[in-house]
Amino acid sequence: MSRAGRLLLAVPVLHVDEMSGALSFYRDRLGFEVTGEYRDAEGADCAVLQRDEAALHLSTSARGARGGGVAVVFVHAVDAIALDLRERGVGIELQPADQPWGTRECHVLDPYGNQLRLTEPRTDQRP
Repeated sequence: MSRAGRLLLAVPVLHVDEMSGALSFYRDRLGFEVTGEYRDAEGADCAVLQRDEAALHLSTSARGARGGGVAVVFVHAVDAIALDLRERGVGIELQPADQPWGTRECHVLDPYGNQLRLTEPRTDQRP
């Protein structure tokens, strides 16, 4: 066991080109709550989002990656979440599907090229 401490939580920071459209997508279409907004020292707009126990940060910072980021979000009932998102008009990049590594996943692409992989561990997997 390491005496250096322990990791507690990872929160991805996804790059978006502009904040108002990003907040509209994540809040109104994906169901996240905006729990904080601020401008960083370089003048980039930033936002903190939460849905249930999942947290994401968005940033317009030029220092961050440009779109194409991936956030794996572990969920319960991926099929029900995918149905809810479809009803909200969200395009599903990958419909819920069992994966050979033991998960059931649904992928959503935001307007800035970031992918959310909604991932549910499968309990029917045998070692």
